[in-house]
Amino acid sequence: SDLYAIIIENKLNGALNQDKQLQTYVDRVRERGFAYTEIYVFYLPLTNDKNPDRDDVAWIKERGVNYNKITFKRHILDWLNAVLEESKHDEWPPAMHEGMRENLSYYRRLIKYLNQKQKELEMNAKILEQLKHAEDNNALPTMSDIEALKQSIESLQRSMRHVLRGK
Repeated sequence: SDLYAIIIENKLNGALNQDKQLQTYVDRVRERGFAYTEIYVFYLPLTNDKNPDRDDVAWIKERGVNYNKITFKRHILDWLNAVLEESKHDEWPPAMHEGMRENLSYYRRLIKYLNQKQKELEMNAKILEQLKHAEDNNALPTMSDIEALKQSIESLQRSMRHVLRGK
């Protein structure tokens, strides 16, 4: 057959995997008359650290379903970069130029923004973990430590102002 079914499981928003989610999608496509080998499943998270349920993937692969994990950060961003580079050389039909480049550029900026936000969330989680560890071991800074740090910063600020006025 020349027909294929493509299933894209989008996990950009960090949604949790549902029980037998990929199996359910494959079963629904099979009900429409597609053979397992005619079905392509793409799991699409923001970054490579999110994975589908192993048993779910094993089930679809055992049946001959084509499976691949792609990410917004690597695959979609690379594709957008390539498409936007091609558009600079007038390889697109004129009708596609109007608005399409702006839309793709916006989409690329959104993926970059979401990736940066993800990094910030991961960093915040690590900081909270370190604070919790410090708290559990009674290693948090004392108020006198914080006051001393504040005085050091104020002294540095006064020195910097004095140096800058001298210029």
